[in-house]
Amino acid sequence: MTMHVAVAVFSPQWFDLPGKQTISKETVNKDPAAYPLYLSNLPIDQNKSFVYVNNRYAFVSRNPVRLIFYPRDANNNPAIAQISVQTSPQIENIQTRDQDDLGGGIIIDLQNSHPQKTEIIVQSGGENFTQTVYFAPNCSRNPLSCLRNPWYFWWYLHTIKQK
Repeated sequence: MTMHVAVAVFSPQWFDLPGKQTISKETVNKDPAAYPLYLSNLPIDQNKSFVYVNNRYAFVSRNPVRLIFYPRDANNNPAIAQISVQTSPQIENIQTRDQDDLGGGIIIDLQNSHPQKTEIIVQSGGENFTQTVYFAPNCSRNPLSCLRNPWYFWWYLHTIKQK
Protein backbone atom coordinates (compact mmCIF):
# COMPACT_ATOMS: atom_id res chain seq x y z
CA MET A 1 0.00 0.00 0.00
CA THR A 2 1.38 3.39 -0.99
CA MET A 3 0.39 6.46 0.94
CA HIS A 4 0.86 9.97 -0.44
CA VAL A 5 0.94 12.87 1.96
CA ALA A 6 0.91 16.53 0.94
CA VAL A 7 2.41 18.96 3.41
CA ALA A 8 1.68 22.68 3.10
CA VAL A 9 4.44 25.00 4.21
CA PHE A 10 3.89 28.74 4.59
CA SER A 11 6.62 30.75 2.93
CA PRO A 12 6.86 34.41 1.92
CA GLN A 13 8.44 33.32 -1.35
CA TRP A 14 7.58 30.56 -3.78
CA PHE A 15 9.98 27.70 -3.28
CA ASP A 16 10.06 24.31 -4.92
CA LEU A 17 10.68 22.05 -1.98
CA PRO A 18 10.72 18.34 -2.77
CA GLY A 19 7.57 16.69 -1.44
CA LYS A 20 6.11 19.93 -0.07
CA GLN A 21 3.56 22.35 -1.44
CA THR A 22 4.32 25.96 -0.55
CA ILE A 23 1.78 28.69 0.08
CA SER A 24 2.57 32.34 -0.55
CA LYS A 25 1.64 35.07 1.92
CA GLU A 26 -0.62 36.62 -0.72
CA THR A 27 -2.63 33.39 -0.95
CA VAL A 28 -3.08 33.28 2.82
CA ASN A 29 -4.18 36.94 2.88
CA LYS A 30 -6.83 36.31 0.19
CA ASP A 31 -8.56 33.60 2.24
CA PRO A 32 -7.25 33.56 5.83
CA ALA A 33 -10.08 31.28 7.06
CA ALA A 34 -8.83 28.49 4.80
CA TYR A 35 -5.41 28.41 6.47
CA PRO A 36 -4.35 27.95 10.09
CA LEU A 37 -3.61 31.00 12.19
CA TYR A 38 0.11 31.73 12.09
CA LEU A 39 0.26 34.55 14.64
CA SER A 40 -2.21 34.64 17.50
CA ASN A 41 -4.13 37.77 18.48
CA LEU A 42 -4.32 36.59 22.10
CA PRO A 43 -2.33 38.58 24.69
CA ILE A 44 1.22 37.46 25.31
CA ASP A 45 2.02 35.27 28.30
CA GLN A 46 5.11 36.32 30.25
CA ASN A 47 5.76 32.74 31.40
CA LYS A 48 5.85 31.39 27.84
CA SER A 49 7.38 34.38 25.98
CA PHE A 50 11.14 34.75 26.09
CA VAL A 51 14.14 36.70 24.82
CA TYR A 52 16.85 34.61 23.17
CA VAL A 53 20.32 36.18 23.35
CA ASN A 54 22.20 35.23 20.20
CA ASN A 55 25.46 36.82 21.37
CA ARG A 56 25.73 38.40 24.79
CA TYR A 57 29.21 39.85 24.10
CA ALA A 58 30.13 41.96 21.06
CA PHE A 59 33.03 44.17 20.01
CA VAL A 60 32.30 47.88 20.07
CA SER A 61 31.74 49.49 16.64
CA ARG A 62 32.21 46.13 14.93
CA ASN A 63 29.32 43.72 15.32
CA PRO A 64 25.92 44.03 17.00
CA VAL A 65 24.55 42.24 20.01
CA ARG A 66 21.52 40.34 18.71
CA LEU A 67 18.46 39.51 20.76
CA ILE A 68 15.37 37.74 19.45
CA PHE A 69 12.09 38.23 21.29
CA TYR A 70 9.63 35.35 20.91
CA PRO A 71 6.15 36.42 22.08
CA ARG A 72 3.89 33.50 22.97
CA ASP A 73 0.25 33.35 24.05
CA ALA A 74 -1.18 31.16 26.83
CA ASN A 75 -1.34 28.20 24.40
CA ASN A 76 2.38 28.64 23.56
CA ASN A 77 1.55 29.79 20.01
CA PRO A 78 3.39 32.73 18.42
CA ALA A 79 1.52 35.94 19.24
CA ILE A 80 1.41 39.34 17.56
CA ALA A 81 3.40 41.83 19.61
CA GLN A 82 4.43 45.46 19.55
CA ILE A 83 7.66 46.07 21.45
CA SER A 84 9.68 48.90 22.87
CA VAL A 85 13.33 48.50 23.80
CA GLN A 86 14.97 50.43 26.62
CA THR A 87 18.59 50.29 27.71
CA SER A 88 20.34 51.26 30.89
CA PRO A 89 22.78 52.94 30.37
CA GLN A 90 21.82 54.28 26.95
CA ILE A 91 23.44 52.88 23.82
CA GLU A 92 23.85 54.51 20.43
CA ASN A 93 22.03 52.27 17.96
CA ILE A 94 18.97 50.03 18.40
CA GLN A 95 17.40 48.42 15.35
CA THR A 96 14.33 46.19 15.39
CA ARG A 97 13.09 44.18 12.45
CA ASP A 98 9.51 43.31 11.57
CA GLN A 99 7.99 40.32 13.28
CA ASP A 100 8.61 36.99 11.54
CA ASP A 101 5.45 35.46 10.05
CA LEU A 102 6.08 31.89 11.17
CA GLY A 103 7.92 31.77 14.48
CA GLY A 104 6.84 35.24 15.53
CA GLY A 105 10.39 36.29 16.44
CA ILE A 106 11.36 39.96 16.53
CA ILE A 107 15.08 40.58 15.95
CA ILE A 108 16.73 43.36 17.95
CA ASP A 109 20.26 44.50 17.01
CA LEU A 110 22.22 46.72 19.39
CA GLN A 111 25.47 48.56 18.65
CA ASN A 112 27.66 50.88 20.66
CA SER A 113 30.96 52.69 20.11
CA HIS A 114 32.34 52.42 23.64
CA PRO A 115 32.68 49.51 26.08
CA GLN A 116 29.94 49.06 28.64
CA LYS A 117 27.68 46.60 30.41
CA THR A 118 24.07 47.28 29.41
CA GLU A 119 20.74 46.07 30.72
CA ILE A 120 18.19 45.61 27.94
CA ILE A 121 14.48 45.77 28.76
CA VAL A 122 12.08 44.55 26.07
CA GLN A 123 8.54 45.71 26.86
CA SER A 124 5.50 44.15 25.25
CA GLY A 125 1.90 43.89 26.37
CA GLY A 126 2.67 45.42 29.75
CA GLU A 127 5.33 42.77 30.43
CA ASN A 128 9.08 43.36 30.82
CA PHE A 129 11.79 40.95 29.65
CA THR A 130 15.29 41.83 30.87
CA GLN A 131 18.72 40.69 29.67
CA THR A 132 22.27 41.92 30.27
CA VAL A 133 24.70 42.35 27.36
CA TYR A 134 28.30 43.54 27.08
CA PHE A 135 30.09 45.72 24.54
CA ALA A 136 33.77 44.77 24.72
CA PRO A 137 36.77 46.71 23.44
CA ASN A 138 39.19 45.04 21.07
CA CYS A 139 42.09 44.49 23.47
CA SER A 140 44.44 43.42 20.67
CA ARG A 141 44.11 46.93 19.15
CA ASN A 142 43.88 48.88 22.40
CA PRO A 143 45.62 46.89 25.16
CA LEU A 144 45.91 49.92 27.45
CA SER A 145 42.16 50.17 27.98
CA CYS A 146 42.03 46.50 28.96
CA LEU A 147 44.91 46.89 31.39
CA ARG A 148 43.20 49.85 33.06
CA ASN A 149 39.92 48.03 33.40
CA PRO A 150 40.15 44.25 34.02
CA TRP A 151 36.43 43.80 33.23
CA TYR A 152 37.09 44.95 29.68
CA PHE A 153 39.64 42.19 29.30
CA TRP A 154 37.15 39.64 30.70
CA TRP A 155 34.48 40.80 28.22
CA TYR A 156 37.04 40.65 25.41
CA LEU A 157 37.84 37.01 26.27
CA HIS A 158 34.14 36.11 26.26
CA THR A 159 33.69 37.81 22.90
CA ILE A 160 36.61 35.87 21.42
CA LYS A 161 35.32 32.61 22.94
CA GLN A 162 31.84 32.88 21.42
CA LYS A 163 33.13 33.52 17.89
